[in-house]
Amino acid sequence: MEISPTILQLLIKLCNINKKLRWQIRCTYVEASGEAILYIIFYENVSSVQKGTIAFYESSWEIVNFRYSGYSLEYSTQNSAQNPDNLVDLLLDLINHEKSLCEL
Repeated sequence: MEISPTILQLLIKLCNINKKLRWQIRCTYVEASGEAILYIIFYENVSSVQKGTIAFYESSWEIVNFRYSGYSLEYSTQNSAQNPDNLVDLLLDLINHEKSLCEL
């Protein structure tokens, strides 16, 4: 399993904004075609409470499923009714979401 430097930098940036956040990547499923589905799991540092998960295809970065505490579709897609469809877009949305929480 090799993670793109772009994805790693976005994850680091997200955790630099929310200092109470840490992440872990796991491969928990490989389809019959050999396509791996990876999970990014977000935890709160102190309590180890799970804050969110993102499931995505390793090769295409296409999002399979995600949830993130406090993140709503209305926030991420103000003018659209679609979920972010790739990992980079979703991580950028989560970074903006965390930044907005810091401004409150």
